[in-house]
Amino acid sequence: MKNSAFSKQLTGLAATFAVGKELVLRGYYIALTQKNFPLVDLFATDPRTMKSVPIQVKGAREERGFDLEIKKTRLPNLVVVFVVLRNRKNVTDFYVVKASEARKFIGGAVRPGISFSDIKKWHNNWKAIRQCLS
Repeated sequence: MKNSAFSKQLTGLAATFAVGKELVLRGYYIALTQKNFPLVDLFATDPRTMKSVPIQVKGAREERGFDLEIKKTRLPNLVVVFVVLRNRKNVTDFYVVKASEARKFIGGAVRPGISFSDIKKWHNNWKAIRQCLS
């Protein structure tokens, strides 16, 4: 595996575990999919209602755009969490949005993606997950 591919894989793992940690601290159960469920990296479940929401995690180590291809999906409540892992300050930023909302901002003919300026409005928008579980 090339070093850049290895780094990208590690960034993705770190981002997924960071989202899992945030969800557990907010009182949700989580289940990781181990990358075998299309579009979904983990599920969050509300222990009071036992309702679950599928979550796709996109990670990066800097503020930049994200590759994102979520055309039509049969997962109506899919949530996307964009994660920026900052090594210098040991700070992690989360941008949380329903996939149906993010889809409106996807551009790029060759590589579908979303710009960082478009995701900024969803900073720490954890209510998107609560809304899907209500």
